[in-house]
Amino acid sequence: MSRKMEVRYFLAAIALAEELNYTRAANRVGLTQSAFSRQIFELEEQAGVPLFTHGHKKKVEITDGGRAFVAEARATVMHGERAFQVAKAADLGTEHVLRLGRSPYTDPQLISRALSLHLPLYPNLNVQVKSEFSCDLAQRLLSAEMDVAFITQPPETPLLTTVLVAQAPLHVAMSESHVLAAKQTLSIKHLTDTCWILFQKQVHPLVYGAIVNIADSDKVRYKNIHHIVNSEEALHLVSETGGITFLTQATAMRSARPGMVFRPLSDPALMLGTYMAVRADNSSRLVSEFVRAFMKKSAQMAHVATDVQLRLPMGA
Repeated sequence: MSRKMEVRYFLAAIALAEELNYTRAANRVGLTQSAFSRQIFELEEQAGVPLFTHGHKKKVEITDGGRAFVAEARATVMHGERAFQVAKAADLGTEHVLRLGRSPYTDPQLISRALSLHLPLYPNLNVQVKSEFSCDLAQRLLSAEMDVAFITQPPETPLLTTVLVAQAPLHVAMSESHVLAAKQTLSIKHLTDTCWILFQKQVHPLVYGAIVNIADSDKVRYKNIHHIVNSEEALHLVSETGGITFLTQATAMRSARPGMVFRPLSDPALMLGTYMAVRADNSSRLVSEFVRAFMKKSAQMAHVATDVQLRLPMGA
C-alpha cells in the first residue's frame, strides 16, 4: 500500500467511524459506495483485524481495534496536514500557520482578540480565519483541517476539548410597532400567536432544537413559520409579515436599523454559549500557546471591565 493510498484509506476509516453509515461516509470522501466498501475491506485485510461490524438492521459499529486504528489515523492525517501547512508557510516567509474557525454567531470581538495575540515563541504567526456552521467546525477540528475554533453551542463529544469564552441570551427582533416592542425583556411564552421566522435547522441544529423544544414544553403556538438561512432574509420577513425572528446578541447588535427593535429572551435554555474548541488529542505546542494566551488576555479584559463597573457608581 503506497503512502498516497495510506492517507486515502485513513480518511475513509475516519469518515466511517464518524458517520457509522457507508453511504454518508462514501459521499464525504467523494467515492461511490462500492469503491468505498472496497477500500474498507482492503484496509481491514492490511490491518489483519476487523475494524467495523454490522449490527442490527445493518447499522455500522466500530470495533475496539477500529477505535485504536482511527485514533492513530487521525494523528497521522493531522501531522501530514500540518507538514503541508508548515511548508506553505515557509514558502511565504511565515514560520507558522494556525487555522482558526468561527461560527457565524461568534461575537466579532472574540475574533479581534484572537487576531491581536502576540506569541513570543511564534513571532511570525499567520492566523487564517474561516467561517462555517458549528457542526461543520466540529468536523473540521476532528479531521485536523482546523486547529482551533470558536463554536456557539458545540455538539457534545469527548473528542473535543472546549472552554466557555462568552455567553449571551438569544434575542428577538421585531418591528417597533409590534405589540411586544414595549417590553424590555421577553420569554418564549410571550411569542405565542405571532409569526415566527426561524433559521433552517441545518444552520444550527442545537439552537433550532432548543427553540422548538422550549416552545413545545411551554405549549407556545405560532401563527405561521418561515425558514431562512441568513439574518438579512430574516429581518426582511419581519418587516413584511409583522412577525418576529430569533438572533444572537452579536447579530442583533450588527443589525440595528430604524423601525426595528431587539429584545433579549430570559429563558435559561436560550442562553447561548460560545466555546473555544480544540481536538482533545491535539498535542501541538502552538495550539496550546495560542489557547493559553487567549484565555489570559480574556481574563485580563474581564478584570478591567469589572473594575470599571465597580468604579462607575462611585464616580457618578
